Amino acid sequence: MNKLFAALITTLFAATAFAQTPPVNTTSPVAPANKAEVKADVKAAASDVKTNAKQAASDIKAVAKKTTKKTKAKAKKVKAKVKAKAQPRTEVKAEVKAAN
Repeated sequence: MNKLFAALITTLFAATAFAQTPPVNTTSPVAPANKAEVKADVKAAASDVKTNAKQAASDIKAVAKKTTKKTKAKAKKVKAKVKAKAQPRTEVKAEVKAAN
């Protein structure tokens, strides 16, 4: 039993000793990028953002035009219905005035 405890204690000490060692870097260091490459990437990304923004703006304008046209058409229909309903009333009013 004493040998078992001794083995457990030594493994704990060994584990803590090896855990304290600094990690070994197995990967090679990454080479720094050229400034020209970075600038080219930034310019390409900026142009992509600009084209996406322009496309989104044109899409929004197209949707706005469609909804405006639909709204105007609905307003015309409602106006026509109101006129159609109002016309008989004016005729009735005219008949009532003529009868008085």
